[in-house]
Amino acid sequence: MLSRELTLDKLPRRALARLDLETVFKASRCVLAAEKLLVFRKLHWRELSAADISKRTGIKHKYCGPFLEFLVFWGLLKKKGRLYHFWDSITAPR
Repeated sequence: MLSRELTLDKLPRRALARLDLETVFKASRCVLAAEKLLVFRKLHWRELSAADISKRTGIKHKYCGPFLEFLVFWGLLKKKGRLYHFWDSITAPR
């Protein structure tokens, strides 16, 4: 049974072997796109739905949900119910 937080050190070696260069490249492109669209800045200290994020960033609504889910999967965003948020560890309250 996998824990709630999936990190690379918890994946079986066979699964890690499947993380090929193409997958890593696509992942890095999504992170760069999120930064270019200011997703992290627009979510900083806010909780927004996919529809709100779509409006604020210009991402087409059809693609916004899967894009945000990818960022959640990699641990770059958090999701609570239907709301996404980004609280970085540097500015988060202690």
